Amino acid sequence: MEQAEVVTYKYEVSAEQMVRFHLLSYTHMNAIELTKGDMNALVLLALRGTPTLIDFCDELVKRQIYLSLGSARNAIGELCTEKNLIVKTGNYKKKVSLSPAINLSLKHNTLLSINCLLR
Repeated sequence: MEQAEVVTYKYEVSAEQMVRFHLLSYTHMNAIELTKGDMNALVLLALRGTPTLIDFCDELVKRQIYLSLGSARNAIGELCTEKNLIVKTGNYKKKVSLSPAINLSLKHNTLLSINCLLR
């Protein structure tokens, strides 16, 4: 059996950089296309945890990621239903969070290990 060449990169990064890299890797490997606004919204959501939908939409507009509450809600709806990257929970005050399939954790020091084998 042929030996694989191992290439290793080591970086110390901020939480935001870690989240962005993790999301870029996940979406790329799953052939999910995102706009810059969608990526920024997902990064913000990962860093915020599980805010209420309305509070999160307000923050997206305040940070000028989306221009209006309506466009923020529509984008979150698309990320939830069509791309399965966001999960909504609750009935009255819905909360939003990243999909568990993304497997992102910011609770402790995290080593993100991605192994790719060229076939």
